[in-house]
Amino acid sequence: RYKSNMLDRCPSLLNCGALYPNWLNGSHPASVNTEVVRTACKVGFSSCCASQVTIKIRHCGLYMAYCLPALDSCPTAYCFGETGECNAASESVSSTTLVPRP
Repeated sequence: RYKSNMLDRCPSLLNCGALYPNWLNGSHPASVNTEVVRTACKVGFSSCCASQVTIKIRHCGLYMAYCLPALDSCPTAYCFGETGECNAASESVSSTTLVPRP
């Protein structure tokens, strides 16, 4: 759950705080209490959809809930909001926990 919906149009490289932003290639569910399966695309240097992952979106009334798989590379991120632009002044990480690998 996030304060804005996932971006549903192709952003440019370096948007969303990542070199390779990921966006919703499809539409959000229109009806409350419905769930849809959609494709998220990763922007590449020569394509708006250089690679794809399958995601689930549920319309929960006042917000959308997303089931997003971990992304396979860095620096990449899912895009949320109207423009996909990163606004560092209004968004921050509250805490980070590092877990050592076994």
